[in-house]
Amino acid sequence: MTTGEQAISRRSAPRIAVFVVLAGLVGGVVTGTPAWAADDPAGLQVDTATSTEVAYGNTATWSFTVTNTGTRATAGPVTMAFQYNQGSNPPDAAILSAWDQAKVTSTSGTCSLSTQKRTGTCVTGALRPGQSVTMTTTARQHFASSMSGFTGWGFTVVRGKSDPDAPWNARYSGTTLVPVRGNLDRVLPVSGGVQVAGWVVELERLADPMTVTAQVDGVYTDRFTTTVRRADVNRALHVSGNRGFAGTVAMSAGTHRLCLTASDPYWGSSTIDFGCRNVQVR
Repeated sequence: MTTGEQAISRRSAPRIAVFVVLAGLVGGVVTGTPAWAADDPAGLQVDTATSTEVAYGNTATWSFTVTNTGTRATAGPVTMAFQYNQGSNPPDAAILSAWDQAKVTSTSGTCSLSTQKRTGTCVTGALRPGQSVTMTTTARQHFASSMSGFTGWGFTVVRGKSDPDAPWNARYSGTTLVPVRGNLDRVLPVSGGVQVAGWVVELERLADPMTVTAQVDGVYTDRFTTTVRRADVNRALHVSGNRGFAGTVAMSAGTHRLCLTASDPYWGSSTIDFGCRNVQVR
C-alpha cells in the first residue's frame, strides 16, 4: 500500500463508520438515484440528486424529483418535506448549526422553511399520471471545525390517505462537512490571460499541499499549487507552511468563462469551489 493509499484509508475509516451508524439510525443509505426508486406501481417514484461533500463556505444542493408513475392521479395534494440537518451520531450540538442561508423551492406548488427545525416543506396539487415535481433545498456550510463532520438528512413525500397504495415514500442519507477553507483574493485580466491569487488549506490534513485547477470555457487548463507563504492566513487559522497560490491563466483575447476549484491531491474529493465568472481579456 502506498503512502497516499494509507492516508486515504486512515481518513475514510471514521467517515464510513459514522455514515453506517447514522444510516442504521435513520433507516438506510442512499446516494445518487437508488436502483429501487421505481418500485411503487400505483403511485410516486422519488429520484434524488444531492451534494455528498461540501467545503466550508460552499453551498450544498439537495434535489428530489417526485413522479407519478401510476395509472391514476393522486387522490389529493402531495406534500414533500426535507430535513436538511438531522444531526449526527454520536450527537454533536455544534452540528445542528452547521448550515445557514437555507432556501427551498419547487417547480410547482408553495414552499415554506423552518430554520428552527431545519426543514423545508412544499405542497403541490394532485399529480396526474406521468406528472413530476422537483423540490430543491440549498444551504451554506459553515461548520467551523478542523475535523470533518457529518449531518444526516431525510426526505419524505406524502399523498392522500385514500390512495390505493402505501401513503408515503422516504429517502435518508447524509452530507459530509469537509474542513477545507479558502478564498480567491484576486482575478485580474491582463494581456494574454487572467492573474489569479488566493489561499486554501485543508485543516484536517495540514501536511498536504492543495492544487488549484482552472477551467476556461468548460475546458481544464492551468493548475497551481499552494507555494506562496501567507502569514495572515497562518495567523488567523493557527497553521504554518505555504497556504497561498498565484499565477496567470492563459487565455486569448475576448470574453471567457473562468471557473476555479481547489482540492487535496491525496484526497481528491476534499474540494472547495471558488465559483465561476466572466472575464474580458485584452
